[in-house]
Amino acid sequence: MTKRNHPLPSRKTERNHMNRIGYRYRFAGNVDLREAKKTLVLAMLATEGLFGPDRVRKDAAWACDESINVIVIDAGTLVGRMLCLIFSAFIANEFGSAAFDVREVSILSSFYTQADC
Repeated sequence: MTKRNHPLPSRKTERNHMNRIGYRYRFAGNVDLREAKKTLVLAMLATEGLFGPDRVRKDAAWACDESINVIVIDAGTLVGRMLCLIFSAFIANEFGSAAFDVREVSILSSFYTQADC
C-alpha cells in the first residue's frame, strides 16, 4: 500500500477558490466577439433551463477580453462545466469548429474583479 503525500482532488460542486479551472475560448479574427457574447447569453439561458436562474446566477462566471478576442468561462462548478459544454456546441454550430480554439486554463483570483462582458 502506498501512502499519498497529497490530497485527492475534490469533486464537490462548490468553487474551490485555491485551484479553479476554466476554459478559454479564443476566436479567429473574422469572428465578431459581440456575436459570440450573444451566443454566450443563449448558452446561459439553456443552462438556466437545466439548473434554474438563481443557481446559474450564483455559480456561473465569465470574462471577456475584446483586445484578444477571448471569452473565459469558470468551470469550477457543475453549472460552469455545463455552460462550457453548451456554449461549445452553440459556437461550433454558429461559427464552425475551425473559428475558435478552447483550452483549459487556471483561474486567478482577479478573474472575478474583471469579469465584465
